[in-house]
Amino acid sequence: MYVCLAICNVKHSWSQTKNIRHEIVIQNDNDVYLLTSQDRYYTNGININYRLGLKSDTSRIKNRILDVEFGQKMYNGINLSAGRSLQWDRPFAGYLYLSGELNQYYNDEQILSLKVELGQVGPLAKGREVQKVIHQVFNMYEVSGWNQEVSNAFGVDLGVKYQKLIYRSINHSFEISGMSSGTLGMNHINAHVGLPIRWGRLRSFSHSVFTKGHVQSRSNDRELFLYYVPAVHFVGYNATIQGGLGHHDINKEQYQIEKIIYSHKIGFMLANGRSSLGLSYTFQSREAKEMLYKTHQYGTIFYGLRF
Repeated sequence: MYVCLAICNVKHSWSQTKNIRHEIVIQNDNDVYLLTSQDRYYTNGININYRLGLKSDTSRIKNRILDVEFGQKMYNGINLSAGRSLQWDRPFAGYLYLSGELNQYYNDEQILSLKVELGQVGPLAKGREVQKVIHQVFNMYEVSGWNQEVSNAFGVDLGVKYQKLIYRSINHSFEISGMSSGTLGMNHINAHVGLPIRWGRLRSFSHSVFTKGHVQSRSNDRELFLYYVPAVHFVGYNATIQGGLGHHDINKEQYQIEKIIYSHKIGFMLANGRSSLGLSYTFQSREAKEMLYKTHQYGTIFYGLRF
């Protein structure tokens, strides 16, 4: 009997300390989640992430996560009235990409992320074909305008992101942090600053689903929270509007990007056991001066499974 009790205690202790290092996440962005019959601008995006927990090299680093992402995004314009010089208020574009990001979580609630992304814009990104299949499956209208898609171009982007805790309540139910990022490359040149605010049952950055730190977390505590992120984006180049950097594209002459974009993101996230999920809505100002609507919005839903 004592032997059985000892075995059970060992198993219980092992289950509490086992370190799960892998996660698969599927995410979809779509403006249909707003339930407004809207279908324009950034209209659909899908990505699959594989995340791997790595060993920490120094005593300063509590957690390290490698995030590999493969995805596709598609953009539609609105047909303008006759008599205008442009037929569409935004170029049609597909964007296919593969990225790798290393996230490092420090003891003092700071996160530093480094990212490299390979991206293909234009017909080779297959945005037209994917959207056609989606609209056929859901018996939706046929989209015209892809014949004026941005030209094919392949590019490499490098990115860096930094986040730091500003304030967290003693009971871990409310926090404010600061976040900034920058991207420099052939498809995107931009920078952004944001102020994430979270309410609910929170974990620290190195163990939270909000920061991807939960992938290697040994904590079995459920995390559930609401969040709001106001942000300002500074844009220098956008290949989905202007075509690839260094490539000739008529859209470079026809469209002028907005240099400053404002966004607001609200949502919730849940991490419980091996599963995580979330739902959010993003509201932002227009990306190009020619856009008929001055604002755009879309919803995001994701599900993750650790193993």
